[in-house]
Amino acid sequence: MKLVKTEEFFKRSSDTLAALLKELESKPTIDSKALIGNTALIVVDMNEGFATKGALYSPRIEALKPEIARLAAAFDNNKDIPVLIVNDEHPKDSLEFKIYPQHCVKDTEESRIIQELCQVRNSIIFPKSSTNGFVSEEFREFIIKLKAKGIRNFVIVGDCTDICIYQLATTMKAHFNHLNEEVQIIVPINAVDTFDLEVTNHNGDLMNVVFLYSMMGNGISVVREII
Repeated sequence: MKLVKTEEFFKRSSDTLAALLKELESKPTIDSKALIGNTALIVVDMNEGFATKGALYSPRIEALKPEIARLAAAFDNNKDIPVLIVNDEHPKDSLEFKIYPQHCVKDTEESRIIQELCQVRNSIIFPKSSTNGFVSEEFREFIIKLKAKGIRNFVIVGDCTDICIYQLATTMKAHFNHLNEEVQIIVPINAVDTFDLEVTNHNGDLMNVVFLYSMMGNGISVVREII
């Protein structure tokens, strides 16, 4: 790859980002009534370590709590389909801590799901120790069983858009594409977010746009919201 000149890069990127924002703003909303009964809700990493306090806490993630709680309550009436909560629970010597600060260690307060999700009656928590929840065998096998029962739609919400959400959504889609099995993976824009961190040039708004666009390009159904 040849690096372009700064001025040219900013000009082209600015035009592209403006077009992407316009496209995201035009995305449709979905009525939850059309989903209940045939769709599984997957909540990713809405725990104390990301949404309340800790080395990887972000106020942007904390701000997701009301919408996540609303969706979880709606899908709590989803008959035989539980709300699936995929949650960081790392061993103390997790290799992930070579990449990110220590966070969400198993059996600590940080690894507990947020209080709002504790109110969900019909849910299953799937612990994970990597950024990609689909590599968790227990979770993956449960998804495959749901698919075998006729569930074709999966809504993914939580954090972070450019890391755990992106990896889970695209890996799930790739898995079923490989098997030539049709599934719809839905990501509502207002129920996912990522963090800001200036020291690593991690611009949350920029990452959201780029990775939502990339998900769209990988066959993920990105929508504005689920009402």
